[in-house]
Amino acid sequence: MAADGRWALNIQNGSTGNTVVDNVLYNNHASRGSIDISADSRTNFTSNFNLVMERFTTDGGTVLNLAQWKQSTGQDQNSVVALPSALFVSAPSNDYHLTATSPARDAGVIRADVPTDREGIARPAGPTSDIGAYEFRSTTDSTPPLAPQGFRLLRIQ
Repeated sequence: MAADGRWALNIQNGSTGNTVVDNVLYNNHASRGSIDISADSRTNFTSNFNLVMERFTTDGGTVLNLAQWKQSTGQDQNSVVALPSALFVSAPSNDYHLTATSPARDAGVIRADVPTDREGIARPAGPTSDIGAYEFRSTTDSTPPLAPQGFRLLRIQ
């Protein structure tokens, strides 16, 4: 999220039944953070196995750290705090592929409704899914990615 952006997720106005799983929720804003959710949007809300920053709110103003968020909402019991520099190849260059040592590797849950990552890499590539848009793929892996459902991969040589 941009430095002048709002919250990574801003769930308001009775938007209920949302599921937030296996995401990286980070914001460069000085006082905003991962999730802002209104009281009327918390019905059937589920959030877990995310990599987050230490800022959440349930009232648009009071900022909670992850421990306070977990205690007050019961959400994100398996989520952890991580900085982009520890997660990605190069967040400043918009390369959000995971590094070999990223805490996102094998830290998510397997979801039948998300069989591939953004590039068509089958999930999971390890014992369980990676958190974020990309499943880790080593630089020595020469297996071509799978085409995501509804898309075709074209290889131009």
